[in-house]
Amino acid sequence: MMKAIVRYYELAQKAIVETSKRADRISHDLLKNQTKVQIDKLKSTNRVNPKLDKKEIVQHYADLCDEISTVFKNMMNK
Repeated sequence: MMKAIVRYYELAQKAIVETSKRADRISHDLLKNQTKVQIDKLKSTNRVNPKLDKKEIVQHYADLCDEISTVFKNMMNK
């Protein structure tokens, strides 16, 4: 879970810094709007069923990390 949170934070900081001098810069408001689904998933990660197999739980968080990376990659390439 913490890995997904840190991934989101690091990618958000990178996006803000790298686009700060561009006309189409990425702001906190834009991040909030464009990544609302991922933020909601991060908020609900503590509701993952602990009775699931450990591999399933690890895969769930790995998928979330990949999804976060993809969203930021798409946002940076616009």
